[in-house]
Amino acid sequence: MRKPRRLIASTFFLAFLLAANPLGMARQNTEEKELLEAENRITTAFLKKDVESFFKDSDERLSAFHASNPYRIDDRQSIENALKTFNKYSTPTGLYKVQPRVQLYGDCAVVTYHFIETGEAEGGKLYAYEGKQTDVFVKKQGKWTLVHFHSSRVVKPS
Repeated sequence: MRKPRRLIASTFFLAFLLAANPLGMARQNTEEKELLEAENRITTAFLKKDVESFFKDSDERLSAFHASNPYRIDDRQSIENALKTFNKYSTPTGLYKVQPRVQLYGDCAVVTYHFIETGEAEGGKLYAYEGKQTDVFVKKQGKWTLVHFHSSRVVKPS
């Protein structure tokens, strides 16, 4: 009678350990969790078309490279204007991040991932893009702040 109980208890304990730390996944430290939470806030704001919240975790001097622009965007206002124009003509429905990775370098962090963005463009046309994203954060006054991002689409050979 005791052997089955031990086996069941051992199985539950092993399942709990694997659920808490899946194979191939490193444990996240506090700063990595904070960065991924900032990423999630930005994503949620993007999907809700909440421009103010989108920039809540970003620096006033935010810069970017984006697939929609052949040049670097050097100020947050230009990024905000582009986002408002996008929101006027499109409705994003999903932004899925694959293989997110956080690299910490003191008070600087780099977050990279592949993404799939889905949505509806003007006239009801559905879209889906795949791409790569790099977000650079700096810790300012105890808070992770986005200072630069680089977003590019994957171009499939024709």
